[in-house]
Amino acid sequence: MPGTSSQGKRLWHRMYCPLNTEEPSHRFGLKHGEIAGGPKKVFRNGLWYSGNGEYLGDGDTGLDDIVRIANELQPGEAFVILTEDDARELDWSWDTDGRLTQEQLNTAPALVMLPGAIHVVRGGEYPKLDYWASGGYVELLKETGIPVHQLWGPTSLIL
Repeated sequence: MPGTSSQGKRLWHRMYCPLNTEEPSHRFGLKHGEIAGGPKKVFRNGLWYSGNGEYLGDGDTGLDDIVRIANELQPGEAFVILTEDDARELDWSWDTDGRLTQEQLNTAPALVMLPGAIHVVRGGEYPKLDYWASGGYVELLKETGIPVHQLWGPTSLIL
């Protein structure tokens, strides 16, 4: 199946930055470590996760990327983006190979894409996403025509 790993998963740990000889995925048009510019760049060095906390990769992420992810996700998949600063606040560490614990994932402020929808999860003690959301990006997302929902509370309410 195109866009899957050798294990047949559509979102898998380190899919954009494998440590072995496996080819990196280019699903959703994303590249690990990509540096982008311009007015459509939404996240500088966003950290990408699956809905169960597996680290997928990281890089600058644009509005077009977010729309493409939300449109191309399959039922049962979730794609989570954290700001670099909020990931640090969660005590994110390479010691865990970048994985988030369920507790970290449940409390993280994040941009969560589900098939055909975008959720902006805000609140708590992690200010970066709140700053991002209040900076006009939510309005830009709404202009794409994809349903955008803002949620104050734990990510676990939608994952």
